[in-house]
Amino acid sequence: MIDVVMELTAIISVIDFIWLSFFLLTTVFFSLIFKGKWISKQILLTFLLLKIAVGIAMSIDAVAINGDVVAYHFNGLVYADLFRQFITGESFDYIFTNPFFGIEGNSTFRMSSLTGFLLAISGESFFFCALVFSVCGGIGHLLLFRNFTLLFPQLKINNFYPILFHLSLVAWTSHLTKDSLGVLALGLTSFYIKSFLDNYRLLDLLLIALGVYISMLFRPFINLIAILYLFSVIWSRFFEPSVLQAKRLTVPALLYISTSLLITISCSLVFAQSEGEAMIEMQRKSIIDYSNLEGGSNFENVELGVSFTGLLALPLGALNALLRPFIWEARTLLQSLAALENLVVLFFVIRGFFVYFSRTTKNNKLNLRFFLINMLAVVLVGGAGVGLYSSNAGTISRYRVPVIPFLLVIPCVIFGFRGLNFKVNAPLTRVPRPLILRGNRTPNSMIP
Repeated sequence: MIDVVMELTAIISVIDFIWLSFFLLTTVFFSLIFKGKWISKQILLTFLLLKIAVGIAMSIDAVAINGDVVAYHFNGLVYADLFRQFITGESFDYIFTNPFFGIEGNSTFRMSSLTGFLLAISGESFFFCALVFSVCGGIGHLLLFRNFTLLFPQLKINNFYPILFHLSLVAWTSHLTKDSLGVLALGLTSFYIKSFLDNYRLLDLLLIALGVYISMLFRPFINLIAILYLFSVIWSRFFEPSVLQAKRLTVPALLYISTSLLITISCSLVFAQSEGEAMIEMQRKSIIDYSNLEGGSNFENVELGVSFTGLLALPLGALNALLRPFIWEARTLLQSLAALENLVVLFFVIRGFFVYFSRTTKNNKLNLRFFLINMLAVVLVGGAGVGLYSSNAGTISRYRVPVIPFLLVIPCVIFGFRGLNFKVNAPLTRVPRPLILRGNRTPNSMIP
């Protein structure tokens, strides 16, 4: 306990509490002046304060266990000195030593470089860095939440609150981690992909490019999830309307489905031929690296391969991502909470599919089926990559954060449409904006 206090006092100073007070006051002020109708001021304030509280708690815990955050901080102090020398013109080493904006190099060094920049402009405040990352993660989190509410304007906002207040999603994007920037990148790409297809604005393209750039810098596998989501949006926008409007599986509907499958399979084969061997080698190296680490949450992972048995590792990787750590593997309080959370989410999803097959009207089943398939594809493919790459349950808990919103939205939407009955005159994601009433979230064309 004394050692932990000494470590905290070595990192945290008076300037940290000044910045913490500033962020708290700014959060309250922003929530009070917020005028958006897609989320209430009370919910927004609750979410932002939760992000700050959890971010500070996770930061202190990371210091106590000597986690990656501590390394980012102390390496960041070195970069902060280099940045000050760069500003004064004494040296240009900062921009030539793995700067955070450079594609070349290692993402860990880029994190240290970005931390150093934040430390230099904040008086070397540890809390300031943590809260800036929390803000970045919060923006991405809110963009994902907003994106799903726009996809289904017929539903009440509170149907999507499980996405907003999922504890792991909040926790791992609330402090000095790459996951905060990864969720920011995913929020930017997913939200503005839809916005671009709605409005065709240059600004949307620039924000998509920003999201892709951030992902390449800090969490490259986010781009895979974004591409999968892009395919789902293209399907719902250009193919799904004709398929849904056909009362039976007609020749045009079969043509649309066959075309989309052909495009997907072709892209998958090209990707496998160009990157398959490199991914297999990377996965094997990752297994070796994790096996050399001393940690109670390591487990023996399966190896990916080009053979049929090697490809069977893909579903096992998805199971690792969605279910690890198992209850019987949990050895700490955090692992126990993560395992319990996995079971709750799993029950939530299974219950959702039970409602879909047994209590959802035929019209709603037709409207929802392709959306559910697309979201499952995003979750399973993204989860397979995460679960095969990492052989540590704690690491998986962080890496799977980007796929959580796409998993949770499945039961959220199903429960939202339970008991409702909408005409199958257009897919749910194609509701024209002028038909959405400000006082009532139900468009005229969707009233049965």
